[in-house]
Amino acid sequence: MALTADKSRFFYGWIVVLAGLVIWILSVGHYYTFGVFFKPVSADFGWNRTVTSLASSITIFTSGILGFMTGTLTDKYGPRKVVAGSGLLMAIGYFLLSRLGMIPGIPPLLQFYLFYLIVGIGMSAASAPLTATVSRWFHEKRGQALGLMTVGGGLGQFLMPP
Repeated sequence: MALTADKSRFFYGWIVVLAGLVIWILSVGHYYTFGVFFKPVSADFGWNRTVTSLASSITIFTSGILGFMTGTLTDKYGPRKVVAGSGLLMAIGYFLLSRLGMIPGIPPLLQFYLFYLIVGIGMSAASAPLTATVSRWFHEKRGQALGLMTVGGGLGQFLMPP
């Protein structure tokens, strides 16, 4: 008698995809709404476009450079610790941005860059660890699972500004 897999059982990998989707909504979605707040931030602080947009460049550059490191850390410590730590860093960075200019002795522009640097460090785990984790769960339907997870970036851009 041959053993057969029970096709009616729910595959836990889809929970992993759902978690990745939510993380992408929150991390990538927040970052890519920078353009929505660009003019108000520039106007409030009296900064020109170049000075203001440098913060976005710092975040993307930092995230890209550290993506390699977060992939390595994920292999060593697992995705839970790396993604949780990165989420914490993003939360700290965004919290500090909400207090911009309230730290005495540091000019608001330097605070702006520093806090977006912290966000970039946190955002570095939005791609490599999640992609690697979802890929490990799926042999079949891997493309579908990864596509569903990365849809979170677009959903986040749509949902976060309001």
